[in-house]
Amino acid sequence: MAGRMVMSIVHPEDAQGLTKRLNQAGFRVTQSATQGGFLRRGNVTLLIGVDEVDVDKVMELIRNNTQQRSRGGWWLRPGKVKEGAVAFVVDMEQAVVSQ
Repeated sequence: MAGRMVMSIVHPEDAQGLTKRLNQAGFRVTQSATQGGFLRRGNVTLLIGVDEVDVDKVMELIRNNTQQRSRGGWWLRPGKVKEGAVAFVVDMEQAVVSQ
């Protein structure tokens, strides 16, 4: 079966709950604190290795366990910029699992 890597960048407030739900569904998750974007805000990047048939389930869990938030500041009108989870699905050519 072909493997996929789902990389999801989520708000720190969503990371723990989403990781818990993914683990409950039987998925292993690697969490990493990251930052990026215009203001270099902190995020959490989740790496989830899955079989091709499980990608839709993982994407559904990400959708259902994260929320979109408004960002504001003196340079922006409040509520004009929305931040939410972003997910990328990448084919894995090789995966090595140490025993």
